[in-house]
Amino acid sequence: ARLRTAWISVVVLIVTACQSSETGSSERFVRETRGDTTVIRTVAGSVWGDSVRLVEELRIGRGEAEGPTAFGDIRAIAVDPGGEIYVYDGSSQQLRMFDSTGRYLRAIGRVGSGPGEYRDVTALAIHQTGDLLARDPALQQIHRYMPTGTPVTSWRLPSGLYDANSLMTDTAGIVYATILTGPIVPNAPWPMGTTRFDSSGRLLDTFPAPRSLGATSDPGP
Repeated sequence: ARLRTAWISVVVLIVTACQSSETGSSERFVRETRGDTTVIRTVAGSVWGDSVRLVEELRIGRGEAEGPTAFGDIRAIAVDPGGEIYVYDGSSQQLRMFDSTGRYLRAIGRVGSGPGEYRDVTALAIHQTGDLLARDPALQQIHRYMPTGTPVTSWRLPSGLYDANSLMTDTAGIVYATILTGPIVPNAPWPMGTTRFDSSGRLLDTFPAPRSLGATSDPGP
């Protein structure tokens, strides 16, 4: 039966937080330095104040949407600096690209195990070059595509972790992927870490995450 997916498409909304004027008086932060890393935590108050209003800027898919504007299981979203939007829909197993107005542009890649193909996508990120990165835990790879949809390469990822928000990039072109660093033991924190790759996909290093940040979601097969 055809999926009734119109309302799920609301996940693709781009929203703006309107900052309240009641800010600055009660915010309190703690700054900690751990080696070469600075951690800043908010311990009281909020930079947003007491009142935040979300304003809809864009909606992709309305009513009984059909075709590429219909979504059944949105797994990952990324937006590039030019406003192009990338969405992976798990129900159709399709990675789609839209322009900044929500107009459908193209499908990127396809289901499979060959070059430029994926089995599943759980996280998306925009590389410093403008290319799209897609994490594929089923194949244990990170796929890289040009904005035109042309596949560039795939990097081996030493983990089949199924987790959202597990792929990040920085302005230097370094790519960070959250991984499992060992077997999962019942009733114990998951052994989590972060792997770093350079722009070419070369593995740089892996460092463990703090024990308190261990994931609690299903790691998948």
